[in-house]
Amino acid sequence: NYFGLVAINKKLDVIAYGSIFIENKIRGGRMGHIEDIAVHQHFRNQGIGSSIIEALCQIANDHKCYKVSLSCKEDNLSFYQKCDFIVRGISLSKFF
Repeated sequence: NYFGLVAINKKLDVIAYGSIFIENKIRGGRMGHIEDIAVHQHFRNQGIGSSIIEALCQIANDHKCYKVSLSCKEDNLSFYQKCDFIVRGISLSKFF
């Protein structure tokens, strides 16, 4: 239930990564959790991150997820909003 995608350049270097975990909910249905979106700083603003998000959402759709969620830092919020994600609810974390 875990899928990771990479983007590579012409030299076959990994320049971006993203993953999605498909969760089977206790009440039925599936939900996708996008994590670990990263694009090398020299390759940003070229649509690579958006392409990875789109591909991960397609994986969620293929697995009949009813929604996809993600958490991000506030300074990344506008990027995800451009990818059609909306702010809904509150996300909390506990670090160890």
